[in-house]
Amino acid sequence: MKILHQDMKKGEVKVLIQHTDDCWHLYNILEKGDLVSAFTYRTKKEREDKVRAGKGEKEGMYITIEVQSISFQEFSDRLRIHGIIVDAPQDIGAHHTLYGEPGKEIMIRKEWKRHHIARLKEAIEESYNQWWLSFQWMKIKPLLQSFINMVWRR
Repeated sequence: MKILHQDMKKGEVKVLIQHTDDCWHLYNILEKGDLVSAFTYRTKKEREDKVRAGKGEKEGMYITIEVQSISFQEFSDRLRIHGIIVDAPQDIGAHHTLYGEPGKEIMIRKEWKRHHIARLKEAIEESYNQWWLSFQWMKIKPLLQSFINMVWRR
């Protein structure tokens, strides 16, 4: 996980999810009532007189939801954040689900407690360690392959 923006006076932290482990950390950080913002897609609003929205065209937009429930989907390795839209170009008050997955940026606004901050730091350190290990592996891998080739030739 990488922090892109942080303003603890406002309780804001914008993160980039880099690994599926980051989704698990966010699952343990987010709580009901937190505000989460992200880019998502919603069905384009058409006529007001329709009883139920049909399968209209999807439109990309940045929305903020007040979290109602959070779940970690192990089978798809993504975070499911369900809530009520509080800020968006349309559909304020409607339900929406945001998904957290590697490559996704999300803004979190909440009252940060010590254990939340500790968990966030843990996620950042783990991401750094994963990066460091893959960097080391890239350096060692050619040497290891050369050694294996040399042994096989004998």
